[in-house]
Amino acid sequence: MSVHIKFGNYSKLSSDILTQRVQFILSPVNELFRSLHVLLNPKHHGQNLNWVLQIKNKISDEMYVDLQYFKILYELGTPSFLIPNLRSFSTDLDSEFNQLLVNLNQLDLEWVIQQIEQLSHERQNDFIPTLAKGIEWADFKPTPATNLIQDLKTNPQKVFDRFKCFLINYRQNIFDEFFYQNRIISKLTAEIERETQLLQTGFQALINDLQNDRIFWNNDEITITKPFDQTFNLENTGSILLLPSTFTWPHLFVSPYKNNVVINYGFENRHYASFKFDTLQKIFSALSDPIRLKILIQLFNQHQTTQTLTSIMNIGMSTVSRHLQILKEAGLIKSHRQGKFVLYEPTNLITNLIPDFFEYLL
Repeated sequence: MSVHIKFGNYSKLSSDILTQRVQFILSPVNELFRSLHVLLNPKHHGQNLNWVLQIKNKISDEMYVDLQYFKILYELGTPSFLIPNLRSFSTDLDSEFNQLLVNLNQLDLEWVIQQIEQLSHERQNDFIPTLAKGIEWADFKPTPATNLIQDLKTNPQKVFDRFKCFLINYRQNIFDEFFYQNRIISKLTAEIERETQLLQTGFQALINDLQNDRIFWNNDEITITKPFDQTFNLENTGSILLLPSTFTWPHLFVSPYKNNVVINYGFENRHYASFKFDTLQKIFSALSDPIRLKILIQLFNQHQTTQTLTSIMNIGMSTVSRHLQILKEAGLIKSHRQGKFVLYEPTNLITNLIPDFFEYLL
């Protein structure tokens, strides 16, 4: 069983056309909701287990009750109306979270109830636990949202106030510390930059990299292995909205948004697993020389030519060229031409491995 994403009836579905149909979404609020999912299902998220154990004692009884009460909103995917950055753009947690609180005050109650009822119905009917065990959801079983829906019908303001208090309390006592200490924004930004570079080489290269055992380009459509059948038709105007997350792996969530399709995918484990031993050996061998470390710092501060580095570091041009070649072969730097000059700059490889690498050296 699979999710199928079909495109419009172009006379020729070229890579250039497909590339124009892809957008990347950076959403700190999505990370917040994905982290709540991890708290509900920690045994499916071994890469986050240490964090779950660390904050276990910080979860009050009241917070735990609310975590269970609102879980229809994040136990699988999160409804698009809770992700402000699908409609607007902000790069910090505070601004997107504040926009979420504003949006909650403006939502049409009947529409929200309808969305949650539909969400609950689809999950009960589409989810197939026996098949899911072979994919990503061992022992998981979705739960109905009966109490939440009934309370929304009888006392909606109380429910909305409770939801906002729960999110604010969770941020203040648990989420913010992890979010800022682990430089989540930097990780999301680096992932988007990495995938954008791949997209420039071709649409299929991007699809193959996202989660290559689950998502495929197949006969002019995207096919995603899931425990149910579903088809999205993008027509000629819809886009693929890619929403990366540090909490989502090993899952892959697919949901509609207007005439678009949102793919919420995890990337941290995929990237770390992809670093083979010989690749790591080459990286750390390149970093073992103090001259090459100094070159990296210079390039981090400002893109430089070989001649400029020779002057700054007071060493021979052939020596600088040799060190640049070693760094380039390790994937730590790249070059680009600007007029008649060739400039060197760091790639994101080292900061993907060690987010604070340059801060340690400066």
